[in-house]
Amino acid sequence: MNTAHLTVAVVAMLCTVGSTLLMWVFSLASLPNASPESVQRVKLWTSSLTMCAVVCLSAAAWLVIVNRPVLAAVVAIIPVIIMAILFIIKLQQ
Repeated sequence: MNTAHLTVAVVAMLCTVGSTLLMWVFSLASLPNASPESVQRVKLWTSSLTMCAVVCLSAAAWLVIVNRPVLAAVVAIIPVIIMAILFIIKLQQ
């Protein structure tokens, strides 16, 4: 197994963890002035994106174990891309 590929996979996993935590902070920061329906929507989005991150991280860890670090990096970075797209869309509203 190439060390550089493994490093990229681990960095991608850490980026996913960081972006998930950042998404939680932004979501919790928006709740104090939100209406009850907005609170439910934020909870749904937060839990959905967290589940996406958990599934992708689990899959990436398994791919590293079976010596597929490049594919693990691709799978691990998927939640970061999704969260970045949603963040850009939210900023434009």
